[in-house]
Amino acid sequence: MIKIAIVNYPNALKSALYGLEELFLLANGIRSPQLLPSLNLAQNPLEPNDELASSASGSSSEDTAKPIFDVSLIDWSSKTASKPFGQVFDAIILPPSLGSDFYLANETASFNTLNLWLIEQHKQGAILSSACAGAFLLANTRLLDNRPVTTHWQLSQKLKTHCPKAKIEDDKILINDKDIITAGGLMAWLDLGLELVSVLTCPSLMRQLGKQLVVDTGHREQAYYQVFKPNKHSDQSVLACQHYIQQHHAKPIKVGDLTQLTHLTERTLLRRFQKHLQLSPSEYIQNTRIQSACDLLESSNLSVESIALKVGYLDTSAYRKAFNQKMGLSPSQFRQRFASKD
Repeated sequence: MIKIAIVNYPNALKSALYGLEELFLLANGIRSPQLLPSLNLAQNPLEPNDELASSASGSSSEDTAKPIFDVSLIDWSSKTASKPFGQVFDAIILPPSLGSDFYLANETASFNTLNLWLIEQHKQGAILSSACAGAFLLANTRLLDNRPVTTHWQLSQKLKTHCPKAKIEDDKILINDKDIITAGGLMAWLDLGLELVSVLTCPSLMRQLGKQLVVDTGHREQAYYQVFKPNKHSDQSVLACQHYIQQHHAKPIKVGDLTQLTHLTERTLLRRFQKHLQLSPSEYIQNTRIQSACDLLESSNLSVESIALKVGYLDTSAYRKAFNQKMGLSPSQFRQRFASKD
């Protein structure tokens, strides 16, 4: 069988722990004997009275497939819990977290043993994977250096500081880099679980599982769900520019307007924007306009053209292009997906 370890570390999201466990157990149940003939499966069949397995696979209890996944919940939240040293897993999952106490506290004995265990499992061929803040635990192994990785978009700046050599792509819901797979949002553990099913077995089983769960197994981007929230800082000149842009973004704004407001040179203003916001003034203005457009697309019945003018774009085609580049969807597609149905 394919051995999966789901790590229950301190503050790990419980719904993800048990949801992932049940996802793989469901995958065991829906597999028909004809679906994966090339897999070398264990000999112990599912229980004959497993109604879910029979109904989902369309098979009778006599020909129900043998289980594919052997799932273990590994308790790393307790000092006294036994650890799986000596076992080798095919894939290890680090779920999201509701707090940063553990994954940022790189001093505890429990933290250090988990770190060493992940490195050793990776050396022995295990796929290491994470969802949301679980990426910080992967980052601590240094295995993310010079590799593409995603996490929740609100944590991306913190992860960049924590692991500066990683190539963080926070617009992605999921990045499969073969032996390292990372997923973005708090609920992206579902995307991660489906991807592991596909990688460890075959895409057809993943699609069947998606239908059973009634979830979309198609391509998504985390950019669809991002909300533009500027970093907090104490630079009064940059804050003055931010307030000005927020109030006047529907009108033409030039960098010269901001230098006049702050009495700074253009070079100094650009440097301070990059330092505190990781954006140029022009990028900040565009992000503010796109966020305002998103709010209007979700909450109003205004046409796409009217919204473009209302948020500061005189050229509708330029607005559509900028929106698509930032959000990964056209304005119309965004409205269709996220607009209020009230």
